[in-house]
Amino acid sequence: MRLNYLAPFIFVLFALSAHSRTNECQKVVDDYNSGVEYLNYTDVKTCYESNPFNQTNANETIETIKELLKGFYVLLDQAKEEPKPGFTFRAMDLISELDLLLKKNYSYEYQFMVNYK
Repeated sequence: MRLNYLAPFIFVLFALSAHSRTNECQKVVDDYNSGVEYLNYTDVKTCYESNPFNQTNANETIETIKELLKGFYVLLDQAKEEPKPGFTFRAMDLISELDLLLKKNYSYEYQFMVNYK
């Protein structure tokens, strides 16, 4: 599975577990439980948009990721350096980028999750 599909996949799992709180997600849950191979885009989008953004959860998520990066990602400082000639990635301060996510305004949880993938 490619890494850029991880965040939407996690959100689908979150949305499926949140079905008891929102009627908007019930159709998605019912389809999933009945073995439907492909979920309806409109149903999934409605479910995503029914979960309001929670600033407390966002702060906890970002702080956890930052602590994990600081503790376990050995290339954190090197990520800030300009790449050697021939490489196409850009230098990035990962901690600052994560902090920027918290400064944006979100209407619902899905917008936040898409931004941090």
